Amino acid sequence: MEQSQILLQKAPIRRQKESSKAFNHPLLSNTPKFHLKGHRAPVTCLALHPLFSSLASASEDCSIRIWDYETGEYERSLKGHTKAVHHITFDAQGILLASASADTTIRVWDVTNDYAPIKTLHGHEDTVSCVSFTPSGEHLVSASKDKTVKVWEVATGFCVQTLVGHEEWVKKVDAHSNHGRILSCSVDQTCILWDLQSADCLMEFRGHEHVVDSVKFVPHCFHASIEAYLGRENSSTVEDQYFVSTSRDKTIKVWDITTGDCVMTMVSLLYSALLR
Repeated sequence: MEQSQILLQKAPIRRQKESSKAFNHPLLSNTPKFHLKGHRAPVTCLALHPLFSSLASASEDCSIRIWDYETGEYERSLKGHTKAVHHITFDAQGILLASASADTTIRVWDVTNDYAPIKTLHGHEDTVSCVSFTPSGEHLVSASKDKTVKVWEVATGFCVQTLVGHEEWVKKVDAHSNHGRILSCSVDQTCILWDLQSADCLMEFRGHEHVVDSVKFVPHCFHASIEAYLGRENSSTVEDQYFVSTSRDKTIKVWDITTGDCVMTMVSLLYSALLR
């Protein structure tokens, strides 16, 4: 046998790696299903319809576009804002779409009537950065650069509460609480828990070291996972006991509303390595 053949037989064999099933999942594919093109400026927000295969996109080009995310087809454009649209959201029933804009207004669109504009809410004195429907759909809550959070009655379009407490631009608000509570976060590095009816500040949360960009109640179905991580018994009965916040200090924090404590801080592995 020739020497070259002997060397080949003794050479290590590189086993072909089995492809991970996770990366074959369509939701984790790095190949996009569709390219949705049409906006003339950066896209600022996306919102999925709660019932149908509709996707709404907001943009700095002052418009909102509606797409069918199953087919990738463009359906219509919603125009009316005169400056960048920063945030959009559907109500829980999928009947209304609300949009927040740098033109200081909030617009409400009727999904069931080809997204016809039905209300324009005036009251903020600066950019409106976020809007959130309450679970019942009776109220709409907004956050603004004017440092306030406002509560609007959807049926009439009237502002029924103005919540004052943040010292800087209010970036996000979440009203998805079944207990009449609202969360807000701000450039002032704080999060505040409010009572919807009284407009009282129930609790202020401090711990982030930079702008807090977003805040969200944790759905009750995830409470068991949080309590398992904390070594607690699964005793949480309050639907909105925990909330999560994200900040430009490169951390994600989980807070316990019942105690006001930060119970978890998540830091990316890359960032934690740089801190060492």
